[in-house]
Amino acid sequence: AALVEPLSCVAHGWDRILPIPIGSNILILGAGIIGNLWASVLHLQGHRRVIVSEPQEGRRKLLQKLETNFEIISPKELKAKKQADSSWGVDLVIDCSGHAPAIEEALMLLRSGGTLCIFGVTSSEARISVSPFHLYKEELKIIAVKLNPFTFNKALGWIEAMGDRYIDYKKLGIEVYQLKDFKEAVRELKKGSIAKAIFEIN
Repeated sequence: AALVEPLSCVAHGWDRILPIPIGSNILILGAGIIGNLWASVLHLQGHRRVIVSEPQEGRRKLLQKLETNFEIISPKELKAKKQADSSWGVDLVIDCSGHAPAIEEALMLLRSGGTLCIFGVTSSEARISVSPFHLYKEELKIIAVKLNPFTFNKALGWIEAMGDRYIDYKKLGIEVYQLKDFKEAVRELKKGSIAKAIFEIN
């Protein structure tokens, strides 16, 4: 039940960026709970060419528990890919980081006809620099996603389809705390040793 709301937001994002042809090269920025849910849904739907970029080593290790065999790398390693091969790129970027510099860099990783999905929430003051000529030349799309209009039913359907294979707190990096332990929960989130904290209230 605690994951229906975030999954309903993912479901809305899914609807906004369709179609995603099987075999697409996909990049997820961020391995917090939203990035992990996106990884789960993509794997469920048959996608295998997925890279997840996450700066915190702890979260990179957590994501391995989902056993998707996706490539899980640091932003530094992601940048090295492009430096090693200027023609390297992806068809779809899903930003779950809300980090404006990462979003700006991701635009340059898109292949012709590619899509950038801005899913993570930035600060209202954040800005990115975009070249209209580059968008025109490469026929790129930028799609933003907000909230979850009428997608709870889809999220419930996904949860039924995903089952314990994906909807597992340990695999997703979720830890349950008592409300009195909220300071510890926040510490662990900042460290990246968990992806989400859920509070059990008696």
